[in-house]
Amino acid sequence: QAASASVLSACAAAHTAVKARPQPSVISLDEFWKAYEATCKMIAFEVSKFGMALSSPPISDEAVASISSSLSNTVSALGRNTAALGSTHGMTLHTEVQRHAKAVLDSVQAFASAMPAALRGPAGFETVLSAAGGVLGKCDGATSLPRNNMIAVTGGLQPLLLLVTDCLNELETEFQQAGPPDQADDEDEESWTAADRAMLPFGICLLKASVKLLEKTIVTVGECAASTPEQLAALDASFTACEPLSEKCDDLAALLYPPIDSTELEPAVRALQAQDDAILAALVRVRDLCACAAVPWTGALGNAVTHNVTKVLASLTLD
Repeated sequence: QAASASVLSACAAAHTAVKARPQPSVISLDEFWKAYEATCKMIAFEVSKFGMALSSPPISDEAVASISSSLSNTVSALGRNTAALGSTHGMTLHTEVQRHAKAVLDSVQAFASAMPAALRGPAGFETVLSAAGGVLGKCDGATSLPRNNMIAVTGGLQPLLLLVTDCLNELETEFQQAGPPDQADDEDEESWTAADRAMLPFGICLLKASVKLLEKTIVTVGECAASTPEQLAALDASFTACEPLSEKCDDLAALLYPPIDSTELEPAVRALQAQDDAILAALVRVRDLCACAAVPWTGALGNAVTHNVTKVLASLTLD
């Protein structure tokens, strides 16, 4: 019980350090990753030692105390290492590392909670060995974390791109399979009316412009060699601006299926436009700070968004 309590106490303190508001740091990324990966490997090593000790019972009190002491110290080091990264190298990167550190600590807590039962006899072996496997898996995840803020931002935006692309493709496929316009039944609530069909291409094009905007953001951020605090903050701002895009696209796409309610559709259109505008503004900031040559299309995409919003809203007025 004392060994388990020691590790759990260290985990709680490390959680507090990990969740603390990040401060500017002087540590280099190379120094950070060297320390962070070494600490994760050490946590995995100490947990593995306990598992190996279980295979040759009985385990002496001294061995248990030694393992728990080393594990507690290493867990504390993980909290310090995570806090040491701070905000200097970008908040998106910090968030990814913070999320990973929390997952490691949670897995160690589960392992420590299972230790007493394992020490009492074979009945607890399966639970603690399963928990040990969880720790090893989480610690191994350190090698796949993004190595800098640019990679963290682009890596975080890729899943969003898949979501908004799927949302667009589903709607477009449904529209294409709905049959020719002359088969439209204005009395059938499950079908698009003639007015819906006249408006829908502009709604789809608005979604396409949003998808293209996200694609271009990923490409542009990926070409930005950000190093100064201002540049890193600009990348973070781009990520923050893009995060709600999937939800906004989903909201609009859902309202473009029949029956279409114009009173609900207009706010969704304006909300997506506002999000696209925020992404464009953040991207212009990246362009200006990072001297990216790949952003001459911001005006064209902004015009595409405005054009399609205008067309959708005009059709609602005529409806």
